[in-house]
Amino acid sequence: MFDRERDGQLLNAARGSVVYADMFDYPLTLEEVHRDLVGVAATTAETAHAVGTLLTVGRLAVDGPFLILPGRDGLAELRRERRERARRLWPAARRFGTIIAGLPFVRMVAVSGSLAAENPDARADLDYLIVTRPGRLWLVRALVVTLVRLARRAGVRLCPNYLLTTGALALPRHDVYTAHELLQAVPVAGFAVHRLMLERNRWAAHWLPNRYAAATPPYRSDARLWNTVRQGAEVALSGTLGDRIEAWEARRKQSRFKNEHGAARFTADVCEGHFGRSRQRALRDFEQRCRELGIALPVPLDQDDEQLSVPSDPGIATPRREHGAATYPGHLPGSQMSFPHAFPLSAPERGGGGEVPSPVGPR
Repeated sequence: MFDRERDGQLLNAARGSVVYADMFDYPLTLEEVHRDLVGVAATTAETAHAVGTLLTVGRLAVDGPFLILPGRDGLAELRRERRERARRLWPAARRFGTIIAGLPFVRMVAVSGSLAAENPDARADLDYLIVTRPGRLWLVRALVVTLVRLARRAGVRLCPNYLLTTGALALPRHDVYTAHELLQAVPVAGFAVHRLMLERNRWAAHWLPNRYAAATPPYRSDARLWNTVRQGAEVALSGTLGDRIEAWEARRKQSRFKNEHGAARFTADVCEGHFGRSRQRALRDFEQRCRELGIALPVPLDQDDEQLSVPSDPGIATPRREHGAATYPGHLPGSQMSFPHAFPLSAPERGGGGEVPSPVGPR
C-alpha cells in the first residue's frame, strides 16, 4: 500500500536535489540524488521509485549516466571536464591544506567550495574552512594571508573564506546551502574537530538527512597537527604577546571590513567573507526555481513563521498515467541503483484532469 503524502514528499525531495545541483551546472547520478534528497530520509529503493516516476512524467531527464532537468542536455560533458580539473587541483589543495594545518593554533582545515563538490570551473580558487583556537582567530588569519601571497607567486590561488574558532562550531544559519557546504567539506587535518562540528550541527539533517547520516568519515589520526615547531610557536604566542597581536590584527581588519555587506561576519570567533554572499544568492535562486517548478520545500529552520514552500506540482499528483506505464529504462549507465517501476500515480478526478503539463525550464 502506498502513502500518497509520503510519495509526494519523495518526489519533491528527489526533484529538489536535481534543481539545487543544476544551479551549479552539476548533473547527479542516481546515487547522488539519493544522497542529497532535500528534507526527506529514504531508502535507495524509495529514491529509485521516485526517480522512475519523475522520468515517466517528464519532470527529469537523463544525460548519459546523469539525471538532469529537461532541456539541460550537455551537463554530462561539463561534469567530466570539471571532474578532470578537480583531479588536477586536489594535490595542491591537500598540500597547502597540510601547510595551513601546521600553523600555530589551527585545529582543523577542510577543503570547501566547488573543489570539495568536485565541480571547479576554470576560475576556481582553493577554498578552505579553517578552525582555530579561541582567542587566536585573527592571528591565524594573518599567518594564512601570508601563505596566500606566497602561493600566488607560485600560481596557486588560495581562498581561506571561512575561519571560526572551536567556540563557534555550532553554525547560526540553518539552511540548505549551509548544510551542503558543511557536509561536502573534505577535512585535511583536525578530524576529531570535524566530527565535533558535525555533531554540533545536527540541524543539517533537517535538510539533507541521508547525507548527514553518512557524513562522519572514518577515524584518522591528527598527528600532523602536532609537531615540535608548532608546539613551540604556540607556547611563545599563548601569552601577552599573542594577545596583543590578536587584538591589533582584529581591530585593523574589522575596521577595514566594517563596510562589507550584511552577508559577511567579522567577530572574535568568526571571519566569514564571500561565503555569506554566495549563500544569499544561492538560497534566493533555489527558492525561485522551486516556486517556478511547483516543488514544495521543508519549512526553514530559521524562520518557522515564514512559509518558503509552495504547493506540490499538480501535474505530478494527477497525471493520466497508469501504474507500470513507465517507458524510461530502469537503469542509468554506471549506476548501482535501478528503478524497476514508478509510484502508482492517481488518475485525474472524474470529469477533469488532462495530460501532464510541460515542466517549466530552470533558466
